[in-house]
Amino acid sequence: MCARRLRQLVDRRAGRLAEGPARGLDDQRVRVVERGAQAAEKWAGELERRSEVARATADGGIGIFPQHPLERRGIEPTRPRQGAESDLAQPRVVRAEGPAGGLGISFVPGDHDVDQAERAVRGRIVHHQPSMSEPDPSRTAPPTTDPGHGPQGSSDAPPPAGTGGGRRHRRSGPLWVQVVAAAVVVLIVGAVIADHVDLNDYVLTPGVAKPVAPLVKVPKTRAHRVHGGVFLTDVYITHVTALSYLYDKVRADAQILPAAAVLGPATPASQLVAQGYLEMEQSQSAAKTAALTRLGYDVGVRNVGVVVFAVVASSPASSALAVGQLVTAVDGRSTPDACAFAQALASRRAGESVELTVERSRVNTHAEMVPGPMVRETVRLGRWPSSVTHPTATPGCPGSGWHGQGFLGVEIETQQSFRFPFHVTLRTTSIGGPSAGLAMTLGIIDTLSGGDLTGGRAVAATGTIAATGQVGEVGGIPEKTVAVERAGATVFFVPEAQVGTAKSKATPSLRVFGVRSLAQVLTELRRLGGTIPPTSARHGS
Repeated sequence: MCARRLRQLVDRRAGRLAEGPARGLDDQRVRVVERGAQAAEKWAGELERRSEVARATADGGIGIFPQHPLERRGIEPTRPRQGAESDLAQPRVVRAEGPAGGLGISFVPGDHDVDQAERAVRGRIVHHQPSMSEPDPSRTAPPTTDPGHGPQGSSDAPPPAGTGGGRRHRRSGPLWVQVVAAAVVVLIVGAVIADHVDLNDYVLTPGVAKPVAPLVKVPKTRAHRVHGGVFLTDVYITHVTALSYLYDKVRADAQILPAAAVLGPATPASQLVAQGYLEMEQSQSAAKTAALTRLGYDVGVRNVGVVVFAVVASSPASSALAVGQLVTAVDGRSTPDACAFAQALASRRAGESVELTVERSRVNTHAEMVPGPMVRETVRLGRWPSSVTHPTATPGCPGSGWHGQGFLGVEIETQQSFRFPFHVTLRTTSIGGPSAGLAMTLGIIDTLSGGDLTGGRAVAATGTIAATGQVGEVGGIPEKTVAVERAGATVFFVPEAQVGTAKSKATPSLRVFGVRSLAQVLTELRRLGGTIPPTSARHGS
């Protein structure tokens, strides 16, 4: 009921009483009517002031209204409810758009609903409690009069004397709760910091064992459906942090290695990933060559230069070379292999400049060599640092080793180019290192020779492979054995020198064989029931 209407009703009622029969009114009754009129005037004045407050704050800010959410932003009155309280303001939570942009308490008539977007803006809506943000009791609207109870029955009545009145302050909780909360915050902050502190160690953990056949792509006329399958396996290598150290240390399936064992004495950690893809590229070429040669195909090979495997940080080479690039000449002198490169630098001293012919190639995540432009880089050699070991002489390469020459700061390997009789692709993604060489060789043979190489068994293998078929040692044997078991393989081929390590981790269901060559692996597979292609078979291109 608005203030003006209430005033008119009171005036009308008072007039009726004054005009009634004289015998119906005595002094006491007149005083009662006067007191009623005075009280009504007081409440009407309060309602007017209250409506002014509502109008002043409704344009901007956040009002607090319980129990009834909003349907949309802003304040829009809806159809009033029927009954004596249909014109009274209903308190709600509402966010109103306006220039003020602050906090305000407003009262709006009618009901509203809240949609999900409004909830997202305001966050969680809670019922309004007097102790949270109640306005000054002296400025609140008059309570609804309940017949028989009067104003004292209203929930909006002023607090009793002695309670402090006005606003109540919410307590922050017991002291022990605050202490525990502070400790939790400190632990979380400490953990975040510790997780960003890298130690000078790496941890090896079991990776996955995956079938090779889906990775092998050959012409359809030469491909066969594989029964059973060959699995390659890898490991995860991760930098140890201050946070993870204790956990990695106590894990039964993890192995912590110093950085020097993973990177070498002078290779920056930033080059580790690129080195892994380069090793995989070289391993794929060797696997194709070994497999096709074993099947009787002729494979052509030639040296095309030296590929950069590592660059020492802050060395003369660090400003000119990167992992995966190809150096084909030094001062115009061709360097088709590592021996020619060493001989070209053997007589050059610290302080002298050399001109390098460089192909800015790179290796992508599929272990594919991506060619780049040819450039010439001039580098001034430095003094040999005490932290870097001098190179030793290479057998069959006169002039190799250290003879007082200047320091370039690069580790190189001979890069070869192969000519295959037909297109063979090994589509690996984000797998680095040379240890899948043996498994990829077996996978190619299986695909090209009929698909029964393993006799229907799930066979896993790890070890480097040379183009000649020799099998070399690899890292992470314990972790790879765990991965192989998880994949369900029943046979595992490993380099002969590491068979004891693999057996220490294997269960009785996994048979482990130590091998030195591809020929030895094929012999063992024949004994296990596999179908091995004859060695005398020769194929043209």
